[in-house]
Amino acid sequence: MENRFWSKVSKKSPDECWEWQAARFTSGYGMFAIHSHPYKAHRVAYSLFYGEIPKGLEICHSCDNKACVNPKHLRANTHQANMREAVERGLLRHDAIEWLRGEESPHAKLTAAQVLGIRKMYSGGEASQRELATMFHVGRSTIRHIIYRNTWKHI
Repeated sequence: MENRFWSKVSKKSPDECWEWQAARFTSGYGMFAIHSHPYKAHRVAYSLFYGEIPKGLEICHSCDNKACVNPKHLRANTHQANMREAVERGLLRHDAIEWLRGEESPHAKLTAAQVLGIRKMYSGGEASQRELATMFHVGRSTIRHIIYRNTWKHI
């Protein structure tokens, strides 16, 4: 199986992309069949080189080339970290990751601990919304949304 896999790869220098030369999924990722089941070629390459893919992790390309199967360009990462990196490199729009919650979002200006503190101070009458906004360098509407759980609903 390993010989069959690498025979479908155009290997170049160790630092260049090694392009998958056989079938591809419509997404652009290489497709490699094992016992008639299609697998993404970059995941197979990772497994052949590094071993089993850790449960719950994706295999990400540092080169952003979906057809690349060079193990030096592949690493295991969480989906959220992969999406955040894609936004940072300009491969995804910011609104494509709005589903990230709390501190996971690259838009977050506060930590979960700060949000809990804001709710505690407000409910205890220690500070007004205006005072909290000033303390935490955010707008009053941000504080209001936190207090009424329009945002940070998960904590």
